[in-house]
Amino acid sequence: MFCTISAGEEGGDDAGGPEVDPLDLIDPVDILSKLPKDFFEKCEAKKWQERKEALEALEALTSANPKLESGDYGDVVRILKRLLGKDSNVIVVALAAKCIAGLASGLKKKFSPYAPSCLETIMEKFKEKKTAVVTALRDAGDGCFAAVSYAF
Repeated sequence: MFCTISAGEEGGDDAGGPEVDPLDLIDPVDILSKLPKDFFEKCEAKKWQERKEALEALEALTSANPKLESGDYGDVVRILKRLLGKDSNVIVVALAAKCIAGLASGLKKKFSPYAPSCLETIMEKFKEKKTAVVTALRDAGDGCFAAVSYAF
């Protein structure tokens, strides 16, 4: 004889308990204290290589640490938005977008105060034709949207 099992009757390992997010098990990392001392000066430099170097340092911190400790990221986000919106070098623009994406994904809902203004700058920059920039902008936009979504 054959027995039919409906979707709700399937046996399995599901204990019905709350699901644990792996990120909840990780301790948050304070990247603000790990930023290079000359981070802001390099971000303001006239040479694009120096701006790129500063952003690479921040991107390394955000990508290496999936959970960031909350803090005052206002100055960092402000400089990233300025570089994203005003810089003429596409490499710097893409790196700034990657840094915003890293901050948004690492801070989750704690990024929500910064997300709306970042989204505005990201949307204005979507006219860019370079694939690397568009991909970085998409990831940054997704991270910002997720941070705002978590807030509600």
